[in-house]
Amino acid sequence: MNRERLDDWCEKGVLALLLALLIYGPLAMGGMRNQEWAIQLGLILCAAGIWVVRMWLNRDFKVLWSPVCWGGLAFVIYALVRYPYAPVEYSARAELVRVLAYGLLFFVVLNNVNQRQSTNVISWTLVSLAALVSIYAIYQYLTRSDMVWHFVRPAQYAGRGSGTYICPNHLAGWLIMILPIGVGYLMLGRVKPTLRIILGYLTLMILVGVGVSISRGGWIAAGLSLMMFFSVIVLKRSNRLPAILLLGGLSLGVIWFVANSTLTVLRMDKLVNVEQVDDIRFRIWKPAVIIWREHPWVGVGPAQFDHVFRLHRPPDVRARPLRVHNDYLNTLTDWGVIGFMIVAGTWVVFFAGTYWAWRKIQRGDDDLSGQPSNRSAFLLGAATGLAALLFHAFVDFNFHVPANAVQAVALMALVAGHCRFVSEKYWLSIGWVGRLMATVFVIVGMAWLASEAKTKYREGTLDTASQDVELPMSEELAMLREMAALDPMNPETAFRMGEGLRILGWDTEPGYYEKIEEAKKWFLKAMKLDPYNAYSFIRYGMCLDLMRDYQRAEPFFLKGQALDPNGAFTLAHVGWHYMQTDEYEKARAALKRSVEINSWSNPVGVNYLEIVNELAPESRAKK
Repeated sequence: MNRERLDDWCEKGVLALLLALLIYGPLAMGGMRNQEWAIQLGLILCAAGIWVVRMWLNRDFKVLWSPVCWGGLAFVIYALVRYPYAPVEYSARAELVRVLAYGLLFFVVLNNVNQRQSTNVISWTLVSLAALVSIYAIYQYLTRSDMVWHFVRPAQYAGRGSGTYICPNHLAGWLIMILPIGVGYLMLGRVKPTLRIILGYLTLMILVGVGVSISRGGWIAAGLSLMMFFSVIVLKRSNRLPAILLLGGLSLGVIWFVANSTLTVLRMDKLVNVEQVDDIRFRIWKPAVIIWREHPWVGVGPAQFDHVFRLHRPPDVRARPLRVHNDYLNTLTDWGVIGFMIVAGTWVVFFAGTYWAWRKIQRGDDDLSGQPSNRSAFLLGAATGLAALLFHAFVDFNFHVPANAVQAVALMALVAGHCRFVSEKYWLSIGWVGRLMATVFVIVGMAWLASEAKTKYREGTLDTASQDVELPMSEELAMLREMAALDPMNPETAFRMGEGLRILGWDTEPGYYEKIEEAKKWFLKAMKLDPYNAYSFIRYGMCLDLMRDYQRAEPFFLKGQALDPNGAFTLAHVGWHYMQTDEYEKARAALKRSVEINSWSNPVGVNYLEIVNELAPESRAKK
């Protein structure tokens, strides 16, 4: 087999892996769990490996270096420099892995998926997949099903379609990237009449999928992106009437859907009536701004917001937010002004390059001037789809949902690749020295990422299995020990180990101190790995209380309260501690505050407040 034919097969191999990656992520609930993310990472690494082979198969190897590549490279370098200084190494490393994986994916797609037919295959695959997932979401919406595959969704998503995602908002974020691509091929593509009818049906299903997600941010983002799309194509007289008719039809469909859905009417009512807006996002944004102001230039660190959040938790926010629910503010909080400016500058360069490529395509090729063109359809559709994701990023964290981030990076690379139609200067010959250096960098990065993928996959499967409510504690602890051996830097594993041993020690006969002593060691480790986790300090203090060492226990309870001053769970256990020392007034103050914050799902706070009021009725009367 000659070099050219083998190179052609390698190029097809990259395309096949990219398609597998784009299909698997959404079907695997967005790839949010470690094991699904590890599989996606493995597909990226396989594609990168083929790219390395192609570097040496082609004698005159060239690299396509779009202007946007400088922004991507700058952020990767910044992430590598910033990562070692993050307070919680485990979370920062996980975020660094994603940054490196997305950067690698971008360069792989940019340099290996250049054929016009490849772009068409990707587009049709995405549109078809999105339509099928949307049909599943429509079924969930009509039947009020809370099942996603064999998983049960949280009750908060009842009545909404989420397709193969758990969160309907993440489904909306994924669909709005694909919707303009379907509309683009429908309006501008070189498609046969029969296929155009099928494409119209698929696109309609995607639009309905966005609708049944009942995502207000998704609706607004989809509407704004379609307005952008139609504002461009109506500039051509030949497209004006079809565009107006299609836009009118879509508008009538949206009006009918909104008017005939009770849940949609309620969501719309909250959207248009500012006084009724009561969204947890807005309550999370305020502490996020405070955290950013404490670390304005470089941020608190990659993926550190969730750890620091409890320091500034508002009393009416009980859930763990994980992210800011605003990608712009999340970037500022984690990466600071420096990181935000790099990201913002990259997007500006990207859209500027897209505009130049669009103008070149429109006037450069005779078959693209006023005639159907798949190239024009994809370029405009993908660019407006990415714009839709940026609109949606104001109210969600799609760039932290692996399936959505992977698709965004792939589309960004495919659009940026159109720079080759603007100028030949973006093709760079790097010679054998450059190839050797690129090979070394890529292989070293792949080796580290492969090790992380292997660890994440095993860690994820063990984590899922260990959370089975019917699993005996001894088996759960065995799994947690294996997880701790796989990645000793995971503070959550250390905390769960300590908690399991504490529970065993709490319930056993005399001689339990052995379990409690081991639990204390794990809690100390958890404190070291995550100095912001108030629960590690609280549980360590409880171990000391169980051993009647009340004096040493108090500072740990106070430290936990300082780290989580508005945490109902934390305050309830501070009150519990003071109950052990018969300091009823201090106990009452902590327990009362705990119940004020949360009185409906706080059994420790509610029960012990009743007990302290019974034990010290005189103090209660004075109070």
